[in-house]
Amino acid sequence: MSESSKPSSNPSVELPQATWSHLQRYPALSKFIKYAESLPPVEKLISFNLVVLGSVNQWVSESSNSPRLVKQLVAVGKDGVFKLDELVNLLVFKEGVDGLLYDWKSHSNTPGIWLLWFFVDYVANISNTLLREFLVKPLHLQGSASSKEIGSTGDDNKVADSSSLPHVAELSSTTRNASHEIQSKVKSNYIDPTRDLAKEKYDAIVKPTTDKLQSVYIDPTKSKLNETYQRFTTVYENNLSKSESVPKAIVSTGLDLGNATIEKLKAAREDQANSKPAVIPTN
Repeated sequence: MSESSKPSSNPSVELPQATWSHLQRYPALSKFIKYAESLPPVEKLISFNLVVLGSVNQWVSESSNSPRLVKQLVAVGKDGVFKLDELVNLLVFKEGVDGLLYDWKSHSNTPGIWLLWFFVDYVANISNTLLREFLVKPLHLQGSASSKEIGSTGDDNKVADSSSLPHVAELSSTTRNASHEIQSKVKSNYIDPTRDLAKEKYDAIVKPTTDKLQSVYIDPTKSKLNETYQRFTTVYENNLSKSESVPKAIVSTGLDLGNATIEKLKAAREDQANSKPAVIPTN
């Protein structure tokens, strides 16, 4: 809104001004805006809206009875509206409309292939700006130092000739740098600590268990299996040399090993019975 349309009774109302101020830089549009604001219905509507906004602002943001959470949400909403206003002003008008008018004058008000280069560079400019605002800044990355800042003013925002595609180069640099930094941060902040924690947990919990399994069960079982295999091989070869028949040798080997196993079990039972203390009868 123009300053003349703001009622003095609501000086605390703050509205986004970047896009509105930029629209008034175009002579034909500025004349139309001034004419529209001078119309009584429009002027009353603007004043009514400002009064309502001022009352709501005083009731929500400035009142001591308003909950703190509500004030914080309203503050975040206001900040988002101002940021959006600056973003639209930069991308749509400064880089879009102003850039197109600049290139149009640079090419003697004649259309040509330069319109295609302008469109390609403009899309790259939008992509680069959104990438910086919603990825590079929130993640505190370096990005591309040559990109323009939203809300900045002065010579840094002068429109450049898009025939050399400067924003395409900026987008490539921003994307490459952001990708490298994200990979580095993920590795240093997540992968390396997770790997170290996993190794620490493995050494503290898993490794003792695996070592115990290896020493108590796996190694003795492996030793017994090797002993049984050697024994089976020796008995089988002996039986095969006697009968010279593979089936007979296998059957004889099974019988011999079975008898040996039975004898071992009997001996073990006898040893267990002999090891029990004798029961002394009591009168």
